[in-house]
Amino acid sequence: MLRAVLPLLCLHLVGARLMKAISYGPVPLKAAGRIPQDDWMVEAAKPMWGPRGRDDLHVMKQLGANTVRLYGNNPNQSHEGFLDEAHRQELKVVAGMSDFPYIQMDPGRCIETDYDCFNQSRDSYALNLKTGFLTEYQEYHPALAYFILINEPDLKMPSTSTTVAGGPEQMARAVVSAFDGLLEAEKMANITGDLINITATFSYAVCIVCEELSYLPALGQMATLVDAMMNPESYGYEPRNNVTEAFWSRWTHSFNTNNPARDLKAQFFDRYPEHFPSTPVFVAEYHSVILQYLTPVVTLQEDLAEVIDMANTSDLFLGISFFQYQVAYWKGGTEMDFGIFGLGNFLIAEMPYYGHTYDIWCLEPQVSHNTPGSTMPQVLTEAYDGPGLEYEYLCQPSPNVVPLSQDGFAAIAAQGAGRLGVFARRVVEHLGGMVVSTTELEAFAAQYVTDSGRTFAEMVSAIAQKPPWTSFSAQAACVSDRAADAGQVGAAIAWLCGHTPGFSCDVPDDCSQDAFSTGDWLFSRWYLRNGHDPLQDCSFGGAAIFASPDTPAGRAAAACAVVVPRRLEVMV
Repeated sequence: MLRAVLPLLCLHLVGARLMKAISYGPVPLKAAGRIPQDDWMVEAAKPMWGPRGRDDLHVMKQLGANTVRLYGNNPNQSHEGFLDEAHRQELKVVAGMSDFPYIQMDPGRCIETDYDCFNQSRDSYALNLKTGFLTEYQEYHPALAYFILINEPDLKMPSTSTTVAGGPEQMARAVVSAFDGLLEAEKMANITGDLINITATFSYAVCIVCEELSYLPALGQMATLVDAMMNPESYGYEPRNNVTEAFWSRWTHSFNTNNPARDLKAQFFDRYPEHFPSTPVFVAEYHSVILQYLTPVVTLQEDLAEVIDMANTSDLFLGISFFQYQVAYWKGGTEMDFGIFGLGNFLIAEMPYYGHTYDIWCLEPQVSHNTPGSTMPQVLTEAYDGPGLEYEYLCQPSPNVVPLSQDGFAAIAAQGAGRLGVFARRVVEHLGGMVVSTTELEAFAAQYVTDSGRTFAEMVSAIAQKPPWTSFSAQAACVSDRAADAGQVGAAIAWLCGHTPGFSCDVPDDCSQDAFSTGDWLFSRWYLRNGHDPLQDCSFGGAAIFASPDTPAGRAAAACAVVVPRRLEVMV
């Protein structure tokens, strides 16, 4: 019998906003195939999620999402840029540990250490804490909200966890020991401030060999895990940290499902509060593609409205992560039934990624399965109460991406004043200024649309006169553009140091920790010696920007950049 005694109140009882998440696994393939990695939080994947690429995080925000759920995780690579951009877009992040330490690492994977995952989890998470999860003050990054220790452990730790006696105990030992390893990594890092919540995401399978709740999907696995957290020694594990106390203060249950809302109510949520009265829960993958086969037929709008209403009226149900952002062409088969967006035929960027280069294609809205005339993004935007997307521009040049040139200007001027205003803001910021009145910026941009006959040179000349809707700084500097990716900045540094005789590329240790800070040091000093026109002399192929110290790029570069005390000169 299970021995866990549930406290009457848990320290993390829900008081947060409804989770309206999107599951993000944007494999950049249009056909079945394999990729070397699946960590999309890394800097190399910035052409997909960053503002100078496809801008996926901004797209999610426009759909109404407030959270993004991730899968792969290479702890050796930095995730700081992704977390920074998510925070800028007001998105929370649900990151997770990959399967590598559990079933793929050879030697030493968890399934070979009798499902004791302490060392594997500790070492992996300690690296995460060093590569972006923590700020310089040893606090958790403000965008990071949850960490998934393992996705669907009941299907792989071992694969017989729900069907063969002994399986639930092994599965529970793996999760408890991994949790203990995470706590050890946090202790080693001397973390300060608020801590994030932790979860293990179960499948929606029925655990027929679990001691309790063996007839209900996911609940049997959760009951087994709770008992193991209360009595780890009974599951063959001696914890180094107080996992029981940490469980009650930080744990959140989660599960994946493609069942419709009406099933979840009867099978799960009507039963959950009785057995877990103080532990919140969220659905980490939610999307039913069988609605058209139900009697009566249920539309996706109706199904989403029902599940969100369940969350809004519950003290424990936090919300859902809609599965998934992009069609999984690489998997094929029924997996292609899921996906808010497919991939179109307009090339956004090329993405060097772990020794391969992938084409990043534009997004193409998928048709809703059972709602004629509606697309998946429209349905989700309605459910999540989002501001919506300008769908007609998804597969056209972006004002955030085109070069600051006559060609770039012409492409955006044809799209209207709103889009041209975004382009004009980039020009202002690249000249060392900031926009202080969006209304006046839009009025200015309206004077330069295609029908006006005006040119890029005329726009730049007008901005260089420092109109009243702008503010320019005398302390601007040529620094790394944080909207570029690290590979792009690194290539620009290599070019600069290989093509500038007499220019020293010696960089102090404090400014050589990453490509961006190195670029701050080198670009700013090169411009001080050689630069005159920010647009022409502080570009480096899009890797640099002549930034005001009051902009994000300027603030980030303050420690390593040298300012340019001269008047603004532009030549176009």
